[in-house]
Parts: sequence; structure tokens; C-alpha cells
Amino acid sequence: MCGAATSSAEKQALVDFYTATDGPNWRYKTNWLTGDPCINLWYGIMCNKYGQVISIHIFENRLTGTIPDSISNLVYLQTFDIFNDQRMYEGVVKINRNTISAWNPKLNELHFLEELNFVYLDMSGTLDSTFCNLARLRVINLTNNKMSGALPN
Repeated sequence: MCGAATSSAEKQALVDFYTATDGPNWRYKTNWLTGDPCINLWYGIMCNKYGQVISIHIFENRLTGTIPDSISNLVYLQTFDIFNDQRMYEGVVKINRNTISAWNPKLNELHFLEELNFVYLDMSGTLDSTFCNLARLRVINLTNNKMSGALPN
């Protein structure tokens, strides 16, 4: 076994994420819902040696739905990437496209988050003043979504 087991709160947040984004229809879902996310190496999840989820990276995997409120239980998350190919203008049908319907303000509680890439997701919403809680955020890419308003000061 490499590393420690994931906390029950973090594991449940990932299970909720899988459920809220239509996990059974994902293109790749290797080991999801099997054992421990860190020990069993769930697809797209990276953990540190303490069993803490530090990265979610999912590219064109048929995610459809919302980010659940329990996402805030991934307290050690540093990188969160959900995105699609940026060649949409070529008119290519994207059968594996990710679609997240709305920004969840609970993302603003991920205080260790350094990088956030939600690209070409058709996501709507606004970033309120609590977005400023992400003090460690150094990279944000929300390209080609349906967000409204300006970035908070």
C-alpha cells in the first residue's frame, strides 16, 4: 500500500461529485467507487502520501451536471481541472464533452486551491466576494463559459 487512506469526508465528496456529474456515463471511471480513492487510484484523482486529495484532473470525460456542495470537504485540494478541447470552433462534435451547469460558491472554500481550470464547460454563474477567500489561487481559467459579472476585488 502506498500512502494512507482518504478521510471519509473527502471520499464522500468524491462520491457526491461522481453522482452529481453522471458518473455511470463517464468515458473513463477506472476504480471509481472501488475501495479508497487514493489507494485504489481513482481515475483523475491525485493524493499526497497522507491520503489527502490534492488534485482532480478530468479531460473530455462526459461529466454532466453540477459540482456538489460537499466539494468543500476536499480541504487539501490544490488543483481542480475539468475541461474540454479548445477546438470547438472547428465544428467537431464532441461526444465526450464535459458540461458543468453552474459555478458552486462552495468552491470558494477550497483554501489550498492554487490552480482552477474549468474550460469550455458552458458553466453559468457569478463569482461573489467569497471568491477572494482563495488566497493561494495563482492560476484561474474559466474560458468559454457563461459566467457573468466581473472578478471580485
